[in-house]
Amino acid sequence: MNNDFVLGDVALFIDWENFKISLAGGNRVPNVSALKEEVSNHGRVVVAKAYADWVTRSPELKGASQFVNDPPALYASGIEPVYVPTRLQLGNSNNSNRTITVKNSVDVKMTADCIECAHSYPNIDTFVIVSGDSDFIHVINALRTMGKKVIIIGVSWTTSRRLSALVDGLIFYDIDVDQDSNNASNTYNAPPTRNNYSRQDVPDILQSIENIVIRERESGRIPLLTSVKQRLIRQYPGLDERRLGFTGFKKLVQAATEQGKIQMVTVGMADWVILADEPVPEEITSEETDISENIDNAIDANTEESNELKTSTDNSEKLAAYSGAMSELLSSLEKASSTRDDNDESRINQIIVMSDYLYDVKESTSITPNTLGDEISSNIKGALDAEVEEIKILWEKTFSKTYVNKLIKGLSDEKVFTKSWGSVQEEGSDKPKRKRTLSLNREHPVVYYALESHWGQSMEDNASFASNEDEDSGSGLAGRVMRLFSR
Repeated sequence: MNNDFVLGDVALFIDWENFKISLAGGNRVPNVSALKEEVSNHGRVVVAKAYADWVTRSPELKGASQFVNDPPALYASGIEPVYVPTRLQLGNSNNSNRTITVKNSVDVKMTADCIECAHSYPNIDTFVIVSGDSDFIHVINALRTMGKKVIIIGVSWTTSRRLSALVDGLIFYDIDVDQDSNNASNTYNAPPTRNNYSRQDVPDILQSIENIVIRERESGRIPLLTSVKQRLIRQYPGLDERRLGFTGFKKLVQAATEQGKIQMVTVGMADWVILADEPVPEEITSEETDISENIDNAIDANTEESNELKTSTDNSEKLAAYSGAMSELLSSLEKASSTRDDNDESRINQIIVMSDYLYDVKESTSITPNTLGDEISSNIKGALDAEVEEIKILWEKTFSKTYVNKLIKGLSDEKVFTKSWGSVQEEGSDKPKRKRTLSLNREHPVVYYALESHWGQSMEDNASFASNEDEDSGSGLAGRVMRLFSR
């Protein structure tokens, strides 16, 4: 059956580092053709991207093929490789060999692109995220609140089971997509082709529930109730427990436990399903289960890692909030101006990036509105005179100094810039004067998204990254800023 006539458009986002390293832990390698075929079962794939630092060697791969060899195969399968650097050079010298690791850079870039895709292409109904990393919980929640269907494809031994309660579909690559022929214990019965299940099917469904739990436990995994449901729906597409005479899935599993082979236990706020003759595993009674499962779960958690995880979570929340914040911002600006068009969002993001660059150049966190407007207007005019194509597309028909100043005022009214009073030293004056100044509100989701998307790294590292830019960049400040825009 061709699902293109039934289902909508699909966007595929692959955390290639997580995916390949996870498979390498089981002596497996990715099969891109099998992955793409599985995703196409959910609709027409119109966006497909894979994210990794393609040039940095990964010690986890050991003897396996490194990332640098993967882009050609991805291109051939219609998947765009996206380069995300995970190491940055320290210092201003190009001759420096010192580098630092940028944590979660792939996760942050994928999150930003997912939200931007959902905002830019409303025709895309389904988002398929290939990763088992629980750091994507926030973007999953954001996409679902926008009415999108979210499916996770992960490797069974590294995928966080807590994702199963949040997504519309959980697919295990090594079980459902590309089975290992040498591992029969991972083989599930072929899914039935019909979806009109009735009470006559209950005995077979209860047996399938038992089989799922038994195989999960044999593989050393402890399935959540929601994970069992995802596995069952994979075998019985369109299954509705109410048609079977049960008020909920939990009631259906309770019926399966009455056969004496499995049991359901509640620990904290979660239901788990285990074998009937085994004690409750320590893994689900220990406080350590509150730590998100991921590919690095073999490393003991310490205070530094916990802080990094919190920072990553906070950053993901800001990125996930971008779509709603930008919609509100555009709506507010539309009421104050009759010149709105489809490029407003891009112009706002450019204003934010240019402002951030100016603050860095002037070594100040606040600038007067007039100075900010004059500098930005001068830069845009310089780029238009130099016929920078991407700037012409956005600004040629709307640019004027008055328009820029009104846009800055509107952004400050909407808290994108924060207003304050400061002492300003003006040319020709001996004494500083107290004047109104503007600062970027870096906690605002739109500001965070604009800077994260442009500079390609976290806010905390943004200033040092900007200072490393080559000073010899052509036509003064305008040329330097516009060169960055075209990177």
